Amino acid sequence: MANYIDVSMLTERVQSARLNALCNVTGAEQTSLLSNVIARAESLIDGFAATRYPVPLPASELAAEWGLCIAEYELYKRSPSGEVPAKIRQSYEDTLVLLQELAAGKLNIPSAAPLRNSSGASLSVHSATAMSDEESMRGF
Repeated sequence: MANYIDVSMLTERVQSARLNALCNVTGAEQTSLLSNVIARAESLIDGFAATRYPVPLPASELAAEWGLCIAEYELYKRSPSGEVPAKIRQSYEDTLVLLQELAAGKLNIPSAAPLRNSSGASLSVHSATAMSDEESMRGF
């Protein structure tokens, strides 16, 4: 995917030595792992955003920060120890709150065009004339 962040951004955020320890793999395996973590992070963002905006969202610092927070949390969570530092966990939880606010319409992304008819949840169904109605079903 890499719509909001890429491997180099995540490497810069986490720093190489720590990244190697968290991934516990190197080379092509590490690149593949990081790409998968980024894809999951971006899918989470898009899942929340899709309720109000066409996805992927336009590139922005906000979407990149969300992606980095989620990806960093995922790296710690899948690390050999599985321990997520409180600061990283809090950042992840704060990001989820913002994404929930985005989906609920409490947070807007000015650079993104909203979906048409995204102002409310409604459903309109049109069909042919009913073949049976209350009168024709009498006696059944």
